[in-house]
Amino acid sequence: MRCLSIRGYPFGTKNDATLKVVAELNAALCLNYGHAGPRFTQWILQHREEWPTWEKRYTKHRTHLMNLVKDDAAYRLADYGAIIALTAELIHEAMHFSWEQPDAITNELWTSIVEEASGAAGDVRALRDVMSWAYAHQESFDGRAFLERDGTPRPPLNGWSGRWDKDEKWKEIGFFPLVLNRILNDCGYDPKAILSMWKEEGWLVRDNDSKHLGKNTRIGRESARLITVDRSTVEMIDMDSGNSGNAVATQWQRSGNRFSTLKLVIYDMCCHCCHSLTYPIRARDKWGACATKINFPI
Repeated sequence: MRCLSIRGYPFGTKNDATLKVVAELNAALCLNYGHAGPRFTQWILQHREEWPTWEKRYTKHRTHLMNLVKDDAAYRLADYGAIIALTAELIHEAMHFSWEQPDAITNELWTSIVEEASGAAGDVRALRDVMSWAYAHQESFDGRAFLERDGTPRPPLNGWSGRWDKDEKWKEIGFFPLVLNRILNDCGYDPKAILSMWKEEGWLVRDNDSKHLGKNTRIGRESARLITVDRSTVEMIDMDSGNSGNAVATQWQRSGNRFSTLKLVIYDMCCHCCHSLTYPIRARDKWGACATKINFPI
């Protein structure tokens, strides 16, 4: 599922006061959850007569976002921004919240999102930057280090960065997790978010162990778990246009299904609500509200 990435601290300055706010918010969410999703989904299904109006509102949001920032990324992400904006409006209509409805995506926020995604996607740019660093520090990798007179590799002063065979037919490159995290941080990325995206894209070579992202690799006489990327992935990102991630629409089109814009939008909202609450979802060839196991009236 596509995510809109935003860098920075969402609650302002990182200090004790912010930590307290986040802790209180997290505690409140842990005590109050599991109610809004099914209720909102049912409300959507009970207001079918309003779907044509919602479709116009969705289109209006999408057009506004595409026109707000003239960039290819704005066109790629406008669908996702529009569904967030529309969902925020409908949630307030359905739940009758007591507070004033804020803008889900302000002009300033959208500009920041587009700037973040401009050009190649973040996961692609991050891997390109990491490989650029690796090529500039090849001697810090076991397999490409300077050799002593007796032919043994000379350990770098700052320690090994990972494993990368010097052979022209090298198959993969592995980084020590701390080294990779430092590189990503220095390049302005969120290591946790980037590694999560690389995992989703299937770019990481891993052991048959779902608990770890790394792969056990021989470094000298020792074995270490390295974050490892396949050579084919490295070569792919050099040719890739940067358009990664598939929208729900693309996934359904590939499977031969066709939905109207509005039905796809509502299907997407239902899936988000239901899946986030761990309700089982059964998709149908013909759109049927993805509410089979929740017994919503359709």
